[in-house]
Amino acid sequence: QPEDFYNWLGDNGERWRNLHPSFKDLDIGPQDFAPRMIYAEYLHSLLEDTKQRLALKNIQLHLLLARVTRIETREQPNIVQLHTDVGLQLFVNKIILCTGNATPNHADLANSHAMSPYSENFLKQDWSSIKDIAILGSGLSMVDAIQYLLIKGYKGHIHAFSRQGLI
Repeated sequence: QPEDFYNWLGDNGERWRNLHPSFKDLDIGPQDFAPRMIYAEYLHSLLEDTKQRLALKNIQLHLLLARVTRIETREQPNIVQLHTDVGLQLFVNKIILCTGNATPNHADLANSHAMSPYSENFLKQDWSSIKDIAILGSGLSMVDAIQYLLIKGYKGHIHAFSRQGLI
């Protein structure tokens, strides 16, 4: 939707003009770059709208500020424990390493529980039997991974961690 941001500007003038005094008389055309503060408000509104649409489909989205600090394999088959800097411990079946389009340098982990969304193991995986997935990274690689999972009919839980906390 190439015109979406520009249309949002027209529909939400009061919202973004009140962000900063210098925006009161600002004129933004369809080809102009907007100040980051205004674009951030647009992205925030998209996220809020997405959360509402997901709720209507009984899909829950929770945002938690936490960094994965340690990953441990468990004795149970296909269980991995993630530890975070806020004390949250999460148990998942698979980890998808979305750190960019290069293959991650985690050979031992990649052979068992974690994989790149661009690897052969990822493409061959039977995702129908997996209940919980953790995605480390929240950029375009995450988008690729989630789109692939949805195309394959994945119905489980996805826990995505942003390395920079900028989701």
